[in-house]
Amino acid sequence: MKAKAMHEEAMDLSFKAGLAKGEGKVNESFKLLEKAAQIESDVARFYFDKPDLEPTRSVLIRSAAFLNLKAGMVEQAKEFIFFGLLHVTDSVIKKQLNEALELAVSMGNLGKTDAHAEFGYLTGLRQRSQLYILEPTNPFFGNAVTTSNIHDFIGDYIKSLRAYAFAEAKRILEVTEDGFKVLEKQIEELINPVVTEASFGSFRFAIANDYISRGERTDLFHFKESVIPNYHEQIFANPLEDEDIKQILKKYSEDEVNAIFKPLVKVKAPNNPYKIAYFDLNDLTKKYSKRIVNNQRKKLITSILISNEDIGELESLLVHSKTGPKGKTTKSTIRSEVLRSAEFDERTNLISPKGKATQMLNEEIVVSIEFSSTNGFTFSFSDAEIEFTGKTVNEARQGFFDAFYTRTIELTNQANMTLEEKKQWQVISSLFSKPESLKGW
Repeated sequence: MKAKAMHEEAMDLSFKAGLAKGEGKVNESFKLLEKAAQIESDVARFYFDKPDLEPTRSVLIRSAAFLNLKAGMVEQAKEFIFFGLLHVTDSVIKKQLNEALELAVSMGNLGKTDAHAEFGYLTGLRQRSQLYILEPTNPFFGNAVTTSNIHDFIGDYIKSLRAYAFAEAKRILEVTEDGFKVLEKQIEELINPVVTEASFGSFRFAIANDYISRGERTDLFHFKESVIPNYHEQIFANPLEDEDIKQILKKYSEDEVNAIFKPLVKVKAPNNPYKIAYFDLNDLTKKYSKRIVNNQRKKLITSILISNEDIGELESLLVHSKTGPKGKTTKSTIRSEVLRSAEFDERTNLISPKGKATQMLNEEIVVSIEFSSTNGFTFSFSDAEIEFTGKTVNEARQGFFDAFYTRTIELTNQANMTLEEKKQWQVISSLFSKPESLKGW
């Protein structure tokens, strides 16, 4: 039989294997794949010594490598992977063979049946994956991002994703309030993205959620497999224009909006040392995620004011108050929780530096406050990259006002600004009615 006819037979067997799998005929599917891989391997070997027959040779080598992996025949797959990496010149096929090598190494200790199942599962995960790219804002380490950047992104991304999952599950799953409480733990365990691909080039990685039924109820199974693409489209890639924000506030409760978007505000803060890109599956292009700025934060996030002034610990109390027949109120503490770290926001339309006149801003700004029992209180306004840490909340607030004033005066009197300074000044000057008058502040 001619090589072309053998290749067509292998492709036909592979197609029939897919149909058989879809019909639940697992053993038949596996045998068809084995036969397809064997035939394609013979065809590819026939072209080993025919470098003049490109790109046919490279295409067949790649096909044989992946068909063998698909059939769980890892060692046979390596024969074509290694030959291809040594002799193939096409950059796309070479990249795909490198990916095949990663899979072959990861499945190297598995038997044929287990390797076949593993390849099928990984392929399914990758088909459902969302690709993200972290790039440094300032290339201090070249194109490399730090592990703390990755840690911060992943931690806040997962917080936001799970908050979205809880909010959506309440709407989608047909359960009572009490019934949902029973499912909460299960939902948290099910929303656990896995990394399906990672590479250097800035830092590229793809994630997906499990798509195999593990015995959970049907509606919960469908929910978990679609949660990441839905979250990405509805929340992460949302441009948060005014109309988008209106729809979000209409759909979710105040607590749900805070839980979903507070972590996302940190991920997309204007002063982050990294920027985020993603692969848009709709138009197959790379897009950069927009920053979340002050105006958007004000419309989305509810501010929580605090008055605790001493560093050490914040105490959260759940107190029951009861007023008796004679108007006397009694209080009892139901639960007390010590917080060694906390995050909240404060809104202000005034800047009051020490020893200087208070300036009223054109609009409120949202100041982020982070408490740490080690460092104290940190006030920051990410749009203008201004922050200050103090031991008490009043000290930190005053220090923030002073830092805001100092930076404003520096920029007001600076003739030649860098690109970053111009961006900072654009934010600051827009907050004042007459920026030119700030020289006399």
